[in-house]
Amino acid sequence: MNLLTAGIISALIAGPAFAQEWIYLGGHPEGELETSSIIPRRHGYNLQIRLFGDHPEGTLYMNQILDVHCADKVVRIDEAWLTSDFSSRIAEMPDLPEKDRQIYIPTPNQAYNNTFDFVCSP
Repeated sequence: MNLLTAGIISALIAGPAFAQEWIYLGGHPEGELETSSIIPRRHGYNLQIRLFGDHPEGTLYMNQILDVHCADKVVRIDEAWLTSDFSSRIAEMPDLPEKDRQIYIPTPNQAYNNTFDFVCSP
């Protein structure tokens, strides 16, 4: 059983009683998908993931709101911000050009590929 399948099964078992359920996505940096954030849209889905990595002082998180366009195989970063478990500071993502917000699937980071597969696969 791969990580995506295990995450889907755990989400189904957990059910809607949990307000916030995170599914591990793998990747480098590693990622998690918040299942309660998935909102169907005409073109695909809007959702939140967080990528995380070790830092000498603790864990650093990049939270991202994504638009997933299933037909075009594109994940677009709508907005993002950095947080950590060692500081209360929140750093907003800089205003990126549109070409830098587009992630085409497949991509080298498996977290984005697994996010796309989770919401777009039948």
